[in-house]
Amino acid sequence: MLFEAVDVVRVRGNTDGILSEERITGQLLFVPHPDGTASIMLPISYLIEEAKEARRGGLIETPPLGRADMHKRRILSLGKREVQRVWSLQIGEEIVFARKGWGKTSRQRLRRIEEAIGGETS
Repeated sequence: MLFEAVDVVRVRGNTDGILSEERITGQLLFVPHPDGTASIMLPISYLIEEAKEARRGGLIETPPLGRADMHKRRILSLGKREVQRVWSLQIGEEIVFARKGWGKTSRQRLRRIEEAIGGETS
């Protein structure tokens, strides 16, 4: 499934506090996992661009959906209940995920735009 970032901020930090806040725009991918959870990630074009830069610099490319790739591209990790909410969305509907941390609550708003595989829509 493809989503459009309506109001999404990726927050990174450690135990001391927030290190960076990055506003995300554009399309995002819904990637389900075998255990029933899922991830909302940046599109694969982000990984392809990084692979080009790695080749130019003579570095090893990051394998897709590997640990390093998941760390770089993942925006949100979704639990099983949240995944069920996502599966029930119709095209054009919005969903909000709330996350608490570092003394504040952040809300991520996403809009479902289409199916990712084959361009099919439901």
